[in-house]
Amino acid sequence: MVSLLNNEQKKYYKMALNALSRDDYYNATQYMQKASKLGHPDAIEWISKEKPIEKIESERLYKLGLSYSDGNYVGSLALPKMREAAKLGNAKAKEWLQKYEAEKLGRSNSKGLLKRYKAEDSNSVNSLPVGLVLALILMILSFTLYGPIKKVYNKKDDSIQKTSEFDKKPPEIIIIEPNLSRGIKRKNADNVILIKGIAKDESRIDKVSINEKEIGFSDNGNFETKIALVKGENSILIRAIDIKSNSAEKTITIFREPDIDKRLALVISNSNYINGRLKNPVNDANDMSAMLENLGFSVMKFINCNQKTMKKVIDEFGIKLKDYNVAMFFYAGHGVQVSGNNYLIPVDAKLDNENDVEYDCVRADRILAKMENAGSKTNIVILDACRDNPFERSWRRGGKGSGLAFMNAPSGSFIAYATSPGNTASDGSGKNGLYTSALLKYINMPNIKIEEVFKKVRGTVIEKSNSRQIPWESTSLIGDFYLNKQ
Repeated sequence: MVSLLNNEQKKYYKMALNALSRDDYYNATQYMQKASKLGHPDAIEWISKEKPIEKIESERLYKLGLSYSDGNYVGSLALPKMREAAKLGNAKAKEWLQKYEAEKLGRSNSKGLLKRYKAEDSNSVNSLPVGLVLALILMILSFTLYGPIKKVYNKKDDSIQKTSEFDKKPPEIIIIEPNLSRGIKRKNADNVILIKGIAKDESRIDKVSINEKEIGFSDNGNFETKIALVKGENSILIRAIDIKSNSAEKTITIFREPDIDKRLALVISNSNYINGRLKNPVNDANDMSAMLENLGFSVMKFINCNQKTMKKVIDEFGIKLKDYNVAMFFYAGHGVQVSGNNYLIPVDAKLDNENDVEYDCVRADRILAKMENAGSKTNIVILDACRDNPFERSWRRGGKGSGLAFMNAPSGSFIAYATSPGNTASDGSGKNGLYTSALLKYINMPNIKIEEVFKKVRGTVIEKSNSRQIPWESTSLIGDFYLNKQ
């Protein structure tokens, strides 16, 4: 039967046995109840035989009665508590009641003798000394015997007697973990924290709770538990209560930093084409790489790639991206659409006709597939790839359909085009292409959402191109994303 028990049942039953070995009946009962609720047969049998709730209640009533009497076997408050505890089988309460009855009987005999003396006094003056002496002797014996009984009884329950009447001091709480001397600001990876400490008291600790939830503790007051942290500020309240209901509290504040974006960027630029060299893509790639590194990206940069290299680095990017949650792909060079699909043109492409594109180029949505497969939270694709395509001039469609086609952005993606679908972009007259030049100007602006960055880029490009080039974006971002959050 034991082999069929699950780990939780075994754990609580073992903890209960350990508590019993330490004579810690209270915690043993708590653990046995948990194991019993989980179906442990031995725990169920123990609960049935031991009746621990009754024993704990009888012990509580006994100690309460003891605190009212302070060791004396008199008192209207002590007696009913002791009788209730005795009914529940508390042996110490029964012993107390026996001593109470013995003392009561001794005092009654003393009073009876005094009454008898008074009666005899009315009849015989000669009996006065004898009756008086007897009464005095019995009274002295009664109080003489009571002294040692009280002394023995108090010695037996010394630890309880010391604190029962005068214990008004609250428990002491000592925090061991987290180590407050090192500070309590937690790194973003810590979504769970260990709370470990000691609750001390002159009498005995009755309860320990964290954030109003009771937790287990050992006989010497050691406790520990794990608390889940939310992002931002976490207030943790630790409370300890002793058996006299004195309580103490300690609050610690732990700040869990929000998740920090891990960013990876792939930058590819192609300029040394067989049929048409571009002057700016290499500058665009170098300047964008430096800017992205300043924005916290790890950058993979590749210049003048053939088809084999482009596919290889895109695949490597997809594998490495699994350890990041923000992905960016920046491409500067020639691009073309064929049958509604966008292709990035390698430097070694020989495109005599449209049919060669599929075999000599790299489909743009290859990068989107790698991003989606990696599971990155935010995916950004920037295509400055709509420059006038020299290959199209020799194709039979005579240059119709120049530029790139619109692509649907998968969830969590942002796709930016240097110009609107079906149109071409300028390579620029300065160091950088017109589009990348505007992007470099605004991409580092602090505390503005990515959509606002590209609105500013669009306005600058439209103005400088006299409205001949209109940048375009498609987005399916779920939340707000900032390239430069400060």
